[in-house]
Amino acid sequence: MRINVEGPLFLTQQLLSPPSPHLNHESRVLFVGSGAAHKPYHSWGGYCMSKAALHMMYQVFKEEKTTVTSESGQDNMSTDSKDSPISSSRLVLPPRFGSIRPGVVDTPMQQTLRTAQDFENVQFFKNLKEEGKLVSSEKVAKFIDFLLHDTEPDEFERDEWDIRDAAHQSRW
Repeated sequence: MRINVEGPLFLTQQLLSPPSPHLNHESRVLFVGSGAAHKPYHSWGGYCMSKAALHMMYQVFKEEKTTVTSESGQDNMSTDSKDSPISSSRLVLPPRFGSIRPGVVDTPMQQTLRTAQDFENVQFFKNLKEEGKLVSSEKVAKFIDFLLHDTEPDEFERDEWDIRDAAHQSRW
């Protein structure tokens, strides 16, 4: 929970409260999600729950980002949340919030999974490696660069981005 929930939460809160004068509506915060947030895996309870919590955090920040206070102290945009960390005595437009599902990435964690003796899905991950179906960290980095620099602001935060979605792969 500390890595997948507390870290992103506290970093984002620090960024937003008080809002940095460098933030604007073109600024972006990108959360790194997982398919495990949407589908349970045997013996991955903590990981699945933490990624599900991160996904909800992304959705909440995206929903609550509309609170912006002008120098006069009046809201320029409406919100249902009075506890939003996005308010200030100066006009600051909140950043855009996005989320990426990078796929099954070839990382040291994957190597550990493939050697686990007590992991029910070990063969599945061994097969992914043997069949060349793991995503390289370089490919994920290229995808993240595309999301942060080459998407329109509304497009960036519209939906969670999945690296496997062929509809956008030709763009990066």
